[in-house]
Amino acid sequence: MKKLLLCLLCAWCCSLHAQMDVAVGDWKSYFSFNKGLDLLEYDNRIYVATTNALYTLDLRDGLYQRIDMSDGLTDVGISRIYMDEKIGTLLVCYENSNLDLCSKGKFYNLPDLYEKQMAGDKSVYKACLSSPYAYLACGFGIMVLDLQKRYVRETWMFQQQDQTLPVYDVCILGDSVFAATSRGIYLNRLSNRRIAQFSTWEKMEDSVLPANIMVKQLCSYRNSVFAFEDTSYQLYVYNGEGWRKDTMVEKAELRDVRVSRDRMVVTYWNKSVAYTADNSGHLAAASAFGSEEPHAAICDESGYLWLADGLH
Repeated sequence: MKKLLLCLLCAWCCSLHAQMDVAVGDWKSYFSFNKGLDLLEYDNRIYVATTNALYTLDLRDGLYQRIDMSDGLTDVGISRIYMDEKIGTLLVCYENSNLDLCSKGKFYNLPDLYEKQMAGDKSVYKACLSSPYAYLACGFGIMVLDLQKRYVRETWMFQQQDQTLPVYDVCILGDSVFAATSRGIYLNRLSNRRIAQFSTWEKMEDSVLPANIMVKQLCSYRNSVFAFEDTSYQLYVYNGEGWRKDTMVEKAELRDVRVSRDRMVVTYWNKSVAYTADNSGHLAAASAFGSEEPHAAICDESGYLWLADGLH
């Protein structure tokens, strides 16, 4: 298995490049490019997010390109990156709730949430992309971005009895949208015209799924929804009719869950594992690779795992 050592190599390349002379009036970035936090693959390139910048590795010629504030990023403190492959738009999320979009090499800032004056938590925890929209799981509910028109389309506030529920993750399966909150999993339909009203969201529970389960990782994969309980690390699987427990996934601290190259890639505290699933949602491990401080992982077209490591 391949291990993502891009951060270390790129930091070395950038340090050499930084020694070159800089013309008077030009800007030069000295941000650190190690400590990989997130990554994705698009158009034969691996995109890696570090705290203060991005860089890419071209899989065709092995060339690196760094992307920082001098290239169009509007902030530092990157938390996650996402790509809408259909319209070729990169979404950059920052820890302070600022957002950038990049399309055809041009950056566009969406500071609406960053500048919004509001009490409580307005963090962006995760996002789910369904072109051309991005559904952001936030500390107050879900915010919907139109990535093509580059604006905030709507906001769904999760408020119950004068209490705001943070949404830690969101996923979509067909017309159904699932939201993982601090007090259980909620379900709605994207076709519901009143979806912005929290009263129309259905709280999911049955004899298997606890009503107030704490879930911070959701994933839709092969016609099933996978929910990872936050403290016992129990996995629950929803097949459209009901929930069941699954024992295939390890009971260990989770860092990230995503679908990559028709694999569900689960990143634990010490490794990443790519799983396959049958039509019933039963999982089987396909490949795995360990790392010192993995934050996220993806599969390439050959089935190799690439890891973003926080220590290298």
